Amino acid sequence: MQRVDSSHAEGVLELRRALEQLVPGCETTLGVARLRAISPTFDSTLIQARLRKTEEARALIEADPPPPYGSVRDVAEPVRLAGKGALVPGAQLFRVAETLGGMQRLRAWLDRSRASAPMLSALGQGIPWLEELEARLAASVAEDGEVLDGASPALSRLRAQRATLQRRITERLHSLVHGSLRDYLQEPLYTVREGRYVVPVKSGFRGKVKGIVHDASATGQTVYVEPEAILGESNRLREIEGEEREEVERVLKELSSAIGEHADEILAGLDAVADIDAHIAMAKSANDRSAATPRIREGHFLTVVEGHHPLLDRETSVPLTVSVGGSSGSLLITGPNTGGKTVTLKLLGLYALLLGCGAHPPAERVEYGAFTGVFADIGDEQSVEQSLSTFSGHLKNIARMLRDAREGALVLLDEVGAGTDPAEGSALARAVLDTLLDAGVVIAATTHYGELKEFAQQSGRIRPAAMEFDVETLRPTYRLIPGASGQSHALEIAQRFGIPDEVLRRAEGAMGDEVRERKRRDQEMDQALLDARRAREEAERTKAEVMEERKALQQERRELQEKYARLRERLQEEVEAAIRDAREAYRQLLEQTKGQSGCSADPVRTDALHEAKRVVERLQETETLLAPVDEPPEAFEVGASVRIRGTGRVGEVQSIKGNEAVVLIAGKRFTVPLSRLETAAAPPTQGKPSSASASIARRRAETINPELVIRKMRAELALEALEEYLDDVVLAGIESVRIVHGRGDGVLRRLVRECLAARKDVKEFHDAPSSSGGDGVTVVHFGS
Repeated sequence: MQRVDSSHAEGVLELRRALEQLVPGCETTLGVARLRAISPTFDSTLIQARLRKTEEARALIEADPPPPYGSVRDVAEPVRLAGKGALVPGAQLFRVAETLGGMQRLRAWLDRSRASAPMLSALGQGIPWLEELEARLAASVAEDGEVLDGASPALSRLRAQRATLQRRITERLHSLVHGSLRDYLQEPLYTVREGRYVVPVKSGFRGKVKGIVHDASATGQTVYVEPEAILGESNRLREIEGEEREEVERVLKELSSAIGEHADEILAGLDAVADIDAHIAMAKSANDRSAATPRIREGHFLTVVEGHHPLLDRETSVPLTVSVGGSSGSLLITGPNTGGKTVTLKLLGLYALLLGCGAHPPAERVEYGAFTGVFADIGDEQSVEQSLSTFSGHLKNIARMLRDAREGALVLLDEVGAGTDPAEGSALARAVLDTLLDAGVVIAATTHYGELKEFAQQSGRIRPAAMEFDVETLRPTYRLIPGASGQSHALEIAQRFGIPDEVLRRAEGAMGDEVRERKRRDQEMDQALLDARRAREEAERTKAEVMEERKALQQERRELQEKYARLRERLQEEVEAAIRDAREAYRQLLEQTKGQSGCSADPVRTDALHEAKRVVERLQETETLLAPVDEPPEAFEVGASVRIRGTGRVGEVQSIKGNEAVVLIAGKRFTVPLSRLETAAAPPTQGKPSSASASIARRRAETINPELVIRKMRAELALEALEEYLDDVVLAGIESVRIVHGRGDGVLRRLVRECLAARKDVKEFHDAPSSSGGDGVTVVHFGS
């Protein structure tokens, strides 16, 4: 895409001031520099990418504040030097270590958010992970640049030797100044001259103290002598200090070389940190201002709803709603001075530039179809140095627009054609607007010229709008009214500022009948628009009230549904507990009567089984009525196959009366609300069933094997297992099962047949088909 020079518009619209407001949100000087240097783009793809990074940063810092990474410094220069093989001073090495640590913390934070913030995380991948190098630098260099003892074993050894020698020398000196040399010294102390330990000897006793003179006082009364007694150790100390300096330089070179090996990675990481920090700063500002996330669309337009100019105090500024370009077309704004026309132009231009930088401007809603450039002619641009008048300055800017603005560009013209003869100025302004519109440019312009207002109303290529003016208070409201005439209200404002009535009457008389008639028509039009706007606002308020009431009713409904669900679940639990109790009572009764007779022929056992089954059926009917309802009732006909919602129970509709149906299920009739029925062909209810909605009978049936194998069991054990199995099958409501007893000598087959014949709940039994076991398997069917 062709590079567009927006520097003039950036200056007029004060983009740099707006970006400077974001600087406090930066943690690093890199981010500050990036913000101050960023240029807006007009490439839609790049705009989307920048805005997306800011959007991701907003979500990240709200969910998980970033770690401290302010220790990242701009160490590009020492890193470049290291890359070229130069020695980097210790203090700068320490700053590189701090920077690497901060970079690693930032990358780790971004790595945790790869799914939710893919673009920022991808940027984070450009940050090198040099943990070992950072640890090595931190362990080798102090903040003031001193190379630490742990930088190398040799350095540690030399410093230990130096400390031992220094201690030995100072102990010897202490003994001398307080002993044999005491009478020859100006003071009982020692000092250092040019790196050598010396004592202050009175000049008259110079010959009494053996040693080397290193210095003398200005008066000549004192000479500084290095005693002969410490010369050997002092010389050795100087040697060790020289070796130490060599080792320090070797360490610094080694550390510099290690940084140089990763110079390209570190420089790329610094660039990534700058970008990330700048977007985090944008995100902080957007969150603080509750700015909406901009949406990028096709075309060339900008829509701002309840937007504040970033450089105005939000507490006192009036939010603007304005749209230009796209279906809204170009815009010609009229209205009184100080009514907000220029602010509206600046807001449009500045928003377009900020969006191109990736910032989220402060508004309730922003939709943007990227312009191909922004051009602005706003304010007084006269220049003494270039001998330009205000009008000449405007013409220079307009000439640039006519030359450079191409289709889809946004052109901002403040008081177009002003600054010269009104007749010529309006004619020139109209010609400029026509030419720019022919080129497909999007225009937002302001004017006081009545001829241009008529042009806008008649041409259909540029939409008229006006800044609202309250004629009762004679004050602007700073609200943009599409379609309004935008009267200047000059006479009314003049009256407010104390112009005598006589002067105002003369001015009104001088306007002429045509002007007064046009003013009257404009007033009528503006009043009609005002009435329509008030009606719309009233309708919107009514709609908002209805929506609030609807929300309240929906909330009340949800609360009732939740209350009903809790009650249903509690009752369901009680039903399940009752079924468990009934089964347990039945089990105990079977245990008590076990062995009293053959195979369930005992009337006590038979009656107990039937009573338990009736209890379970009644409880299952209760469970059916407790099944949840999430859908409206279907329309059914007599004879239709239906399923009770939330259960596996299928039956046939016998009759329908009102909102209830009589359903025949397994030979029994149930009266069920229509709302609890669904066609049997319908798929089971989606979602995970709760304990309140699942069928107890179905769950029990699913746990029982439809086949019992007693082959090769002893007769008494087989009979006991058969009795218990048949009892479970009956309670579970299973219709048929298979008993595998085998052929053998026929004993087990005979016992099974006798047991089945004695049970009232067995409807019939027979051999299995030859392909499924023949007379080695008995198939049992249950029913009344």
